Amino acid sequence: MKTQLRLKLVLSFCLLGWTTPALSSAQAESRSPLCQSVAAVVRAGDLLFIEIDNSILKRIARATAGWTNHVGMVLGQNSSGEWIVAESKLPVSQIGSLCKFVDRTNPAKIAVRRHPGLDSDPAGSNDIAALKREAMNRLGISYDLKFNFDNDKQYCSKFVYQIYKAALGIEVGQIETLGIIMDRMKSSPTYQEDIAFWTFYYGGTIPREQRIITPESQYRDPLLRTVLDNSNHNN
Repeated sequence: MKTQLRLKLVLSFCLLGWTTPALSSAQAESRSPLCQSVAAVVRAGDLLFIEIDNSILKRIARATAGWTNHVGMVLGQNSSGEWIVAESKLPVSQIGSLCKFVDRTNPAKIAVRRHPGLDSDPAGSNDIAALKREAMNRLGISYDLKFNFDNDKQYCSKFVYQIYKAALGIEVGQIETLGIIMDRMKSSPTYQEDIAFWTFYYGGTIPREQRIITPESQYRDPLLRTVLDNSNHNN
């Protein structure tokens, strides 16, 4: 508990002061073209959807008949102008550079989606400040490998959902049960394989009543507008 608290305080200090180390000119020049494209259009509060090359996360995307399996939120820029992203990942929720976040996607798929209410907000607006504050409050929380919406741990889409809900009263994405998601998979040619996997993953029985929110449901949320999307699954 003390270790987690210390980590949370350190991360909170970094967020408040935007103390991510500045990139050298050589590092700046080595930014990927994808990161440069994203950096040119993002603003604080934007949601970033990517596809991580991880077998479990890919199965989650397949279960939701989508492509994205990870989401983070843009917080703002540090003193050197680098964009910072907040996300829930192993081992704990944390902040990092936009380029490091973007460059984890495979194969270079990304979508940037924005709530229209933030379109005209200046960087220092009350809404943006509230989003940053709620993100800060959730740093250093352990990642939940069981993706349970109703426990004290975090995972990427729950992290984003709770930030927006607490800061702006906006629910991004759809909370469902595992049972509903599994039932929707019945028409999939990989249904039997997937059910066998998730049964094993959850220790022999899928907790059908467990609530979950997925990156795909947030990506498809009609309340958001698309700023950039190269996934070929455009809303």
